[in-house]
Amino acid sequence: PQSPEGELTAIEEYKKELEAERADLEQEMNKISARIKELKTRIEQGKGQSQGT
Repeated sequence: PQSPEGELTAIEEYKKELEAERADLEQEMNKISARIKELKTRIEQGKGQSQGT
């Protein structure tokens, strides 16, 4: 089994990796959210136009 020091070092490294991943995921989520909003707006506008015909 690992020593507490060894485990601590490993866990701290893992935490850093997770934090970097979280930053990437948040960036991706922001992009996706913006795209969803854009598409919903486009759909709503399309509905408004098609009702007129």
